[in-house]
Parts: sequence; structure tokens; C-alpha cells
Amino acid sequence: RVVYHTYTALYSVPITGGSSTQLNQTPLSDSGDPPQISPDSSRVVHVADSGVVYSTSISGGPSTFLYATPGGVVILDFRISPDSSRVVFTVGDSFDPTVLVSVPIDGGAPVQLNAPPDDVGNFLISPDSARVVYSNRVVHGGVFVSEELFSVPIDGATPIQLSPPITSERLGVRSFSISSDSRRVVYRFDRAAFARCALFRVPISGGHSRKLNTPLVPGGTVLSFDTQGNRVLYLADQDTDSVFELYLSYLTRF
Repeated sequence: RVVYHTYTALYSVPITGGSSTQLNQTPLSDSGDPPQISPDSSRVVHVADSGVVYSTSISGGPSTFLYATPGGVVILDFRISPDSSRVVFTVGDSFDPTVLVSVPIDGGAPVQLNAPPDDVGNFLISPDSARVVYSNRVVHGGVFVSEELFSVPIDGATPIQLSPPITSERLGVRSFSISSDSRRVVYRFDRAAFARCALFRVPISGGHSRKLNTPLVPGGTVLSFDTQGNRVLYLADQDTDSVFELYLSYLTRF
């Protein structure tokens, strides 16, 4: 099937053609969050204009209530787990910390994944749908913003910090990804507050972080990276300052 939407209505139609079926009973939100189809193609998740999250069978039928935001709070981002069992989303406003919520896709009790007073930034769901990795924004002196990295089971538990604790001299985590086997997290960490990033890997359930790049020249930094299986490709001026080249490292090298 193909799922499409107008300004306020959501529809599903057979991919070979036929009659369209409206999936939503209340108008869609204008927040910019597009509806999403579950990976198994069975359900569609969408946000209504009242800040309520719904799940509906892709072929039509009654919408299932998943979550309602408090007044003035909006859904910032949402994703469906790879196994199509849960929906994870961030909820926030301009004044309070952003929270991370997980709920079964066919309805049930929502759980908050982050521990207060965490202020969630980005998040990823592991390929095996078992855990969620998220960044926590830390403010120093009201102006200095850093990010730490945490991991938590997708159905809720105490989050585990993956990256080193932030100090006022460190900018923290800049970007991160999860390995295809869901065992490790790779992240860029700025330790000098001058865009001098190194690349690390850590077990997704917590443990010791190990550096993946070889020593950088003075002024060198890891600019970006991509995980491919047990390999990590990264772009860095590792050997010559300001000369960026492509390097290969392995998640299983240690």
C-alpha cells in the first residue's frame, strides 16, 4: 500500500490502485511530523493536531490512542522500532527539559526512558529494537551546552551513561551511531572544546570506552564517520593538520 496525506487527512491506497481509505479520525498536526509506516508495513503512526499520537492499521479501521502531550508541549520527533513493536518519541517545549517516551505500537502504558533532569537531544533505536541510545544536553553557567551519551532498554529501566562525564572544559559528544549487530555505540567526542574530536566505541549496555582512531597530529580532529558492519570509516586530518583523508578502523580491534 501507499500512504499519503493532505493538510489534515491521512489516507492509504493499494499500490496497484484502488479506493483510498482515510486512516485518521482527527486532523493531523501541523507540527511537521510526517506519518510513519511501521517496518513490517502493518501500521501507520501519526500525530493529531491536539498533540495526540495515534496508531492505525495500514488498511484502515479505528485509530489506537498511544500518547497525549500536556498543554503547550509538542512531539518533537518520533521513530518506530525496527521490529515494529514500539514507538519512541521526544516531547518538549521552550521551558522544560525534553523527555524521551516509549509506548507499544498497538497501545499500552507509556514509559519515560530518560532520567530527570535529563534534557534529551538526539536518539537512536538499536537494530535489534532492544535499546535506545540518546544524548543528554548539559548546560554550564546558563550558556555552555554539552552532550553526554546514555543507553536504556526500550521498555524502560535506569539509563546507563556511555560517554565520559562532562566538565566545563569539554564539549562532549558531537555525533553517534549504533553498530549493525546492536552491541556497540560509536561516538565522536570533543575533549578540548576546540573542535578536536576523537572517535570512540563503547558497549551499548555500558562499559569502558576505547579510542578507534590512532593519535592525531596537533590540531587534528575526526570530522565525520560511518559504521559498516564491524568496520568504521572516518574522515580526519590524522597525519597532516588540515589535510583530511579517509581511514578505516575495526570495532573488534580490541
